[in-house]
Amino acid sequence: MHDGHDLSLILESRVPLVIVETRDEKRLIDFLVQQACATDAGKYRPIFRWTITDGLQRLDIDLAPQPTNAA
Repeated sequence: MHDGHDLSLILESRVPLVIVETRDEKRLIDFLVQQACATDAGKYRPIFRWTITDGLQRLDIDLAPQPTNAA
């Protein structure tokens, strides 16, 4: 399986929201930051995570979560 290639195809299709269910969140986040944020022909893809406890957080750069966006 070529996970990086599959993810690139999904993101290139301009799907506005990608939801992934996993038991290994840390590994998935590391994979997303590594693959999706890699510059490919000048394209940059920011990565966000939303949790009910933390709110919205950008993962590709070191920013604190925005608690005002939490439920």
